[in-house]
Amino acid sequence: MKKASIIVTVDTEYPLVSNFFQLLFQTHDMSEYELIVVDDHCPHLETVEYLRRLSQEERIDQLIILEDKQGFGRANNAGIMTSTTEYLVLINTDILLRGHEINRLLDRMKELGCQAIQPLLLYPQSGRIQSCGHIFGHLFNRHALEYNTPECLAGQRAIERQALTPAFCIVEKNAFMEVGCFDSFYYNSFEGLDLTLSLHLKSRHCVVAPDIQAYHIRMASRSATFFNEEQQNPYFWSKYAPLVKDDYIDCVAAQLSPEQRSRDYLACCLTHLDLLSEVQEAGLRISEAVNLQQAGSVELFGTLPYSFLHTVYPLLFLCEHINQLSGNRLWMELRAREEDLVIDSAGNVIPLCKL
Repeated sequence: MKKASIIVTVDTEYPLVSNFFQLLFQTHDMSEYELIVVDDHCPHLETVEYLRRLSQEERIDQLIILEDKQGFGRANNAGIMTSTTEYLVLINTDILLRGHEINRLLDRMKELGCQAIQPLLLYPQSGRIQSCGHIFGHLFNRHALEYNTPECLAGQRAIERQALTPAFCIVEKNAFMEVGCFDSFYYNSFEGLDLTLSLHLKSRHCVVAPDIQAYHIRMASRSATFFNEEQQNPYFWSKYAPLVKDDYIDCVAAQLSPEQRSRDYLACCLTHLDLLSEVQEAGLRISEAVNLQQAGSVELFGTLPYSFLHTVYPLLFLCEHINQLSGNRLWMELRAREEDLVIDSAGNVIPLCKL
């Protein structure tokens, strides 16, 4: 029997699809795997012709052509139902492989005895983290440590998470079937989050392997026309709000030093999320907080009065993601305080001067 079944659903343009498959073929011995490709009623003629050619050349074991567009979850379910191996490799066409990632993940999975595993996913544009699995706060979830550098996880081989990203992960087929496949209510959003969280809630182990890395061109593999979370987000939380653990608090707490816990911070809340109560529970002391919600990049000279440059209190910036503050070099130089911190919704804790 082959090592695993690689399930790929396709609904995007030819350049991305061709890059994905050629890198897959170059980096893995495909005779060891069952390759199942699902054409999710792809509208791109060049992509469709390319898939037919791969099938004719017998580089694809099964090509499933859907007559109507089904979306990520249902299209993957169709491919999984025809698979014949013990392990399911779920991988999007916006994943770029460099060498033997699937082999290494399978070996690590067997070593750890976990039921689902993903690599550390990086942005190809910057080499920074795109996903280290999911973390959960109060009624929100994020890709853990997004936009941080992979060096922040140096030396770690396994991190247990409540949920993983289906952009690239491996799941035991028996465990997948036990939770009932991908929930067909979702459409190109929340499917993998729901599935792997369901595994976790059944005491199955979901793990990130930070030392195994791949690249992810996020949101490139599905047409943006068919992406909407208006119903899917409340549906997800109606199912799981009482069940998920707020591990955002744990993620932040693990990065705080005793010195940081001993200071009284002036907090600048730049996000609509209530991160203030989360970081306080993680162990930070807040003397005062100001609400300055901002969308997109934050220009500190236009946001904070001059007095903030010279306040004796260490500043704590709570933001959506650390990149929001990265364009403030002069303000940081004038401020020149090593005690100032930035904490974002992805659980990153970084001194302002090191952005």
